[in-house]
Amino acid sequence: MSDFLKAKIKNRVYRWFREEVDAVKASISSIDLLKVEAQSLRAETGALHAETAALHAETAALHAETAALHAETATLRAEAATLRAEIAQLENTMPILRNEIGVLRFQIEPLQSKLYQNWLASSQSYGRLLSVPGKDDDLAPLHKGYKVFTNSHSWIDFDQLTNSESPDKVVYKKTIDFAGEFANEQHRALSVAPGGRMGLDYLIDIGIDGFLLTADALKIYEMAYFSDGNILELGTHKGLSTTIIAGALEDSNHGLLETIDIDVDTNEMARNNVSTRPGSQRVTFTVKNATDRLDELVADGRKFGFIFVDHWHGYDATFEVAIRAIDLLVPGGFILFHDFVNSGNFDREHVYGVFPAIIDAILPDDRFRFYGNSGCCALFRVES
Repeated sequence: MSDFLKAKIKNRVYRWFREEVDAVKASISSIDLLKVEAQSLRAETGALHAETAALHAETAALHAETAALHAETATLRAEAATLRAEIAQLENTMPILRNEIGVLRFQIEPLQSKLYQNWLASSQSYGRLLSVPGKDDDLAPLHKGYKVFTNSHSWIDFDQLTNSESPDKVVYKKTIDFAGEFANEQHRALSVAPGGRMGLDYLIDIGIDGFLLTADALKIYEMAYFSDGNILELGTHKGLSTTIIAGALEDSNHGLLETIDIDVDTNEMARNNVSTRPGSQRVTFTVKNATDRLDELVADGRKFGFIFVDHWHGYDATFEVAIRAIDLLVPGGFILFHDFVNSGNFDREHVYGVFPAIIDAILPDDRFRFYGNSGCCALFRVES
């Protein structure tokens, strides 16, 4: 082989070797770059792991804080429930205490004697006014187009409570001049309902415990049936009068009833009793102190065609209702007070104070007029 050929081969081998070396160097350079990139990725991954760990720690802290807040909220709710229960208990206790104070006030001499003298004088003066010529039924404003009877002759003076006829002997006389003796067959049915509820022969028995005479029940039904608007009842008890009012509204196909009582347990019984009777869908049950609820109704501008008052019969409780009645009744509306004709009102040792409260709150107000006694109830009307 010639030197020229050898040199040429040597040059080609050298160039190939150089190319291979350059290629290897280039690969090494790429590997170095990859190593740098890998190192950078490792650093970035480490940072991400650290950030993730920090987030996990923060999340755990938030979970712990949330759990603590839930626990605190549960504690606060329990405390709030306890406070609400205590407030409800106090609300239930306050009317009783007020009534006890009222009873004690009437038992203090000579204040008691002065009070009784004033009540007697006021009732006698009112009775004389009712007997003045011109105060007859012909001057009574019509009610929903009907003539109205005042039955003012049934008024009794305060001192006559102890020697007047027994309330179950005070017969029912209609106020609204509807045709016939009774408004309808349901009204008539009350007149022949048996007595003897709770072992007392003078209490009407229509399947619900309560303290109503037949004449009471007949008057309640009549005034509810002909009511010029919705009805308000104070004293739900077990739902006896509530049932009669709801039935009258259903029979006349008009109006709603709100009935108020403070006793939770008997109110539940009343709901059950009323639920199976006609007109139950017209009834709203309110468990609340009566005076507080009346103030809410007055503030809301609510008006009623008929109010039946049969809650606590103490002086203060009755007085608080009576002075608010003018703001709750529509013009021409009626209010019926239960146990007005009851000797307990004149007994200085008795808790009753219905008659005295009406003397002080209703009789001085010329906008009210007496519309007769029925059973142990007294009916008044707003005439202006």
